[in-house]
Amino acid sequence: ADGSTSDKVVPREGMMRAQTPHTFPLATLREMLREAEGQGIEESQSIFTLAGELGIAPLHIARGDLRNFKITEQSDILIYRALKTLEE
Repeated sequence: ADGSTSDKVVPREGMMRAQTPHTFPLATLREMLREAEGQGIEESQSIFTLAGELGIAPLHIARGDLRNFKITEQSDILIYRALKTLEE
């Protein structure tokens, strides 16, 4: 894929949506940051992906709420308003 097209379909079985916040014990977070610095890792997609890259912290999955979404685009505001109207 070149960023605007795809040449395959990603299987959806087992796929999950990640929501923030991701949490770690402070000692684990400090260990991850020290290890990343030691390996020369200067950037990572998120603290969650850094944990995976370093193999330090296991992923614990908790059920979230689809209504908890980040508003970043104008269309997100429309979705928020529609959900708010449905709840009233």
